Amino acid sequence: MPARVNHSPSTESAPAASPAEGPARAGFTGPALSRRSVLWMAGAALVPSGCMNTLLGQRNQYGPPPTGASKSEIFKHLNGNISKIYAWRSTSITIHSRLIPMRLSGQVAVESPRSFRMRVTSVAGDEADFGSNPERFWFWMRRNEPKHVYSCRHNDMGIAAQRLPLPFQPDWLIEVLGVIPLDESQFHVDNTDARTYTVTMSSEQLSPRGEPVKRLLLVDAQHGVVLGHSLFDARGQLIAKATLKNYRFHPLGGPHNGVNFPHTIDLDWPQANMAMTLNVGRDVEINPSGMPDATFLQPRMDGFPEFDLGR
Repeated sequence: MPARVNHSPSTESAPAASPAEGPARAGFTGPALSRRSVLWMAGAALVPSGCMNTLLGQRNQYGPPPTGASKSEIFKHLNGNISKIYAWRSTSITIHSRLIPMRLSGQVAVESPRSFRMRVTSVAGDEADFGSNPERFWFWMRRNEPKHVYSCRHNDMGIAAQRLPLPFQPDWLIEVLGVIPLDESQFHVDNTDARTYTVTMSSEQLSPRGEPVKRLLLVDAQHGVVLGHSLFDARGQLIAKATLKNYRFHPLGGPHNGVNFPHTIDLDWPQANMAMTLNVGRDVEINPSGMPDATFLQPRMDGFPEFDLGR
């Protein structure tokens, strides 16, 4: 029988024992996104047909680290799982939005190091498209006014951070989605719970706006998986949080070679009063062969000129 994992860590307290990322944004000085569009984009709940159990098919192949394991041993355990995933995609996602009373569908594709794409459709056609490639990130919503495809070079993220009305940070999102190994040198261990095998780690970093932030990471050291990411500002206020759960084992070329993959990802930006849940369907492909080059190309939309947030 697969091992059950019932961790439901709370990440809403101050930086003492919580888990993610995504700095707050200042006022937008370019063409303004409507509040309705912003709330729809971040408040949607993405739910596939069927349900997923909170099961881990197998433990990480390295086995649980011993009690009192060093930070290096814990990161080896975590990255032993993450490093096997360089890409994934799911093509059958159903989206329920609190602001748009209609059935929505979606597709998601992710590829290391900076490629991400989510496309949303309804019976009326394309509704939203946002993503990232090695050079740029973008987002577009059909119902938004003014009508633009908003984009920015990654190198201009600091400028865009002064304008974006929502906490969309591609590098953080791609790391949350599990295709980037964790950098041990950025974290130190804050707390270890021997009863639940959970370890909380922290890192002092700078946001794209150059402001100090504290990042927390909550991990299950027994199974070698990340349970949560979180980010706090200099006042200790939660900026963003991601909770990962419903892990399932996916074989990769054999019954004893595979990865544990989260099928539920909760994203929350409390200061912006925005949240969404991504439930990945059973059709998910881990490390799919040959994703088309067009998967991560910035779209061109008739009637929606591009607006560069970095200029």
